[in-house]
Amino acid sequence: MEERTYTILIVDDEVDMLDALKRKLERAPQFTCKIVTAQNPEAAMGELKKQRFDMVLSDYQMPKMNGVDLLALVKENHPDTKRVLITGLSDMVVAQDAMRKAKVHFFLEKPVDKDVLRGTIHELLKASRVEPTLDDTGATPATETQSTMAPGNMYLIEERKGAKAFEVLTDLIERGHQGLAITTQSPDMIKQRYGLGGTSVRWLSKREVDGAMDANNLVELGFLIREFLEPAERGVVLLDGFDYLTSIHGFDKTIKFLQDLSEFIVYSNKNVIIPLNPQTLSAQQYAILGRYLESLE
Repeated sequence: MEERTYTILIVDDEVDMLDALKRKLERAPQFTCKIVTAQNPEAAMGELKKQRFDMVLSDYQMPKMNGVDLLALVKENHPDTKRVLITGLSDMVVAQDAMRKAKVHFFLEKPVDKDVLRGTIHELLKASRVEPTLDDTGATPATETQSTMAPGNMYLIEERKGAKAFEVLTDLIERGHQGLAITTQSPDMIKQRYGLGGTSVRWLSKREVDGAMDANNLVELGFLIREFLEPAERGVVLLDGFDYLTSIHGFDKTIKFLQDLSEFIVYSNKNVIIPLNPQTLSAQQYAILGRYLESLE
């Protein structure tokens, strides 16, 4: 058990749920915590004015103000506080709202398993990295890409076919970045459509074809990405095919690949852009993905 005592604020309008969550966390073997509870968002904001919290754990459905709006206020006024949303709704719209407005660090669905709850909270509390935040004012045109992308981060662009992601990559290359595109689409077509004639565009495929990146081998794929980025002073990789990799390896293995890649990106101060249609994921998967990717709108 860690020596530090963490402070956690739990917000839920149901007293029984408050008591159950409080009991589960206070008895967690991995860490020691001081729990404060609030039965509504107004009371929660009052507690936040009194002291600093390491984490706010909030239910979604509450009278007057929902958990997403509460956590958005926490993000605005206490950006270093970890934010976790609990909901009984397996709703992608709720998950997307939570990621956009509040940049929640995790999304838990009811009923919450005791071990999952404790393990998740422990991992978030001990994480030393402060998650970067982006402007949430709406769509970001390609000409503003440099001002919204920070070195050492991986970015998610929500779209169905990857067009905006390729436009962003093109803009970065024109500004002096060294780019690599990995795609399930035809490399020749991509080069012609986006004017990427001088850029390396590799086909992501299960077929053994010269010049293709093997979608069956995540280790090799990660190595090739690192091999390109390491010597590049301002390197950026567009990985168009996350859903394709998930269909081959499953979500858990693909997210582990992304986690390993994220550590390299942070250390090397490079960038990765991943276009993805969020409708291909469950709400829980989308929330997990949000731990490693910043939304670029």
